Amino acid sequence: MNDRTYKNIHADLDRLLDSQSKIKRLELTAHSKLAFFSDLHLGDGKGCDNIAHNEQILALALNYYKDAGFALVLAGDIEELWQFSLKSILHRYGNTIIHLLNAFGPQRLIRIFGNHDIRWHKKIDSNPLHVLDDTAYEAIHLDDWILVTHGHQGSRLTWLKILLRILLVRGFRLIEPTARRLGYGNISAPQSQIPRDREKAIYQWAKKNRRLVICGHTHRAIFASQHYIRWLEEQIRDIAAKLEDLPDGHPDSHALQELLLHYESEWRTEKKRGRDYAALEEDDTEVMPCYFNIGSGLYRRGITCIEIENGLIRLVKWSSENGTTAEKSRQLLWNERSLAELKNKIVKSMQ
Repeated sequence: MNDRTYKNIHADLDRLLDSQSKIKRLELTAHSKLAFFSDLHLGDGKGCDNIAHNEQILALALNYYKDAGFALVLAGDIEELWQFSLKSILHRYGNTIIHLLNAFGPQRLIRIFGNHDIRWHKKIDSNPLHVLDDTAYEAIHLDDWILVTHGHQGSRLTWLKILLRILLVRGFRLIEPTARRLGYGNISAPQSQIPRDREKAIYQWAKKNRRLVICGHTHRAIFASQHYIRWLEEQIRDIAAKLEDLPDGHPDSHALQELLLHYESEWRTEKKRGRDYAALEEDDTEVMPCYFNIGSGLYRRGITCIEIENGLIRLVKWSSENGTTAEKSRQLLWNERSLAELKNKIVKSMQ
């Protein structure tokens, strides 16, 4: 990432702190229940629709949050409008996913636009979702210290450049299924340097401005400024140290060994799938837990989302491998964190 793009990202995020247009302000209470989804990229159900294989698990998750009384925050790129027409998306998902989204009602459904559904920035009359205030926002402010946005800020794309990209993407759609069969397609989280640079830029902005940022865009789930593989490594080190200190035959040894094997297996899976991402800080500096990325709906075997419930924040994976019930499919990744403790660390400790 060049210096200009880095500065553009920071300038756009600065603007979101000051702008009064396309910004929604919400108050968090001790009883707030919010579920954040991003980067679903709903398509036409055919070979280039990258979420089609996760439709059932997404529907399961949406029903769970609807019945549990959560409000839904859609943090951009819900429809894949670069590749597909809105008509084709509604034809495929109008009676399933979009119907479930609208079942939340306008008071429990908030839309943020991203770069692949940026049309909602200017044209809301054809929006298929019955969202709060009949508006798509660029960002949400939760209280005075949490910023929720898509995360594509900093891109200096004119409408002409966007149109050219749409034409390029739709051209590639003709060969994408064949490319995927040959091993050139990847529907998992991106593995290039570009997302990492953007994540680092947003992280450094959040740290400097004493904000907690929740976003999407890069398709890489991050919790409290840590990728999953880095958190797994911490858990493996901690458990190995505990086992080393325990005497032979200690009653806790078996449970700790089972947990260690589980984390080691998870670590190997992350490594195998190319998710050995570099840390957001250099030289083993402790990260500030100020950057959260929702992930996406495009993982091979599930989707990720972020929950805020009763003063806690957590990152959840809905796995398509573990059955068809919410109890079996909903998995907590990392350990949930207290928002009050995070605020104290991010905001107050730097004053």
